[in-house]
Amino acid sequence: MKLSLPSSSSSSSHEAFLRPRRLPFVMYREAVKVLREMRSEGLLMDQFTFGSVLTACGGLLALLEGKQIHAYIIRTDHEKNVFLGGALVDMYCKCKRINYVVAVFVRITSKNVVSWTAMLVSYGKNGYSEEAVRIFCNMQRKGIAPDDFTLGSVISSCAHFASLEWESKKIKMLTTIVRSLRLPLG
Repeated sequence: MKLSLPSSSSSSSHEAFLRPRRLPFVMYREAVKVLREMRSEGLLMDQFTFGSVLTACGGLLALLEGKQIHAYIIRTDHEKNVFLGGALVDMYCKCKRINYVVAVFVRITSKNVVSWTAMLVSYGKNGYSEEAVRIFCNMQRKGIAPDDFTLGSVISSCAHFASLEWESKKIKMLTTIVRSLRLPLG
């Protein structure tokens, strides 16, 4: 990737560095461009190439490009790959397409803590806190041990309830989480 800054004015150069949020946007655009070039040159892409570009599509909220890459992943029989499944879940989550998140998650054959957590986070970030807790409980039933990120994510999902009428539900959900972990209380 080539990143050039205007040389005519040092204030312009400083301005580029004072806007750190713009840099990921530029990098995401560059990643999508590189993928297109690779495809036009006939180069083979692996799970890491796809994963990087799906991350870029999610960062850009580029649903159309993400769906095109997803279609290519299906055609090349990589859809069940747990790494790519996680990248697809993350991309669709950022694009607020929870129905696609669910469809991808169901097709992942060897789900691990990362894929379960990605699903949980997707529900939580899209306002489905109860479903996030349900996913957490299902994960526990399947024998997948949560990591620190999973625990933080499910607790964060519970905290996103906005109104006071949800307080009793939050307490019940947190109680469910603590009980599922079988942690000693007191």
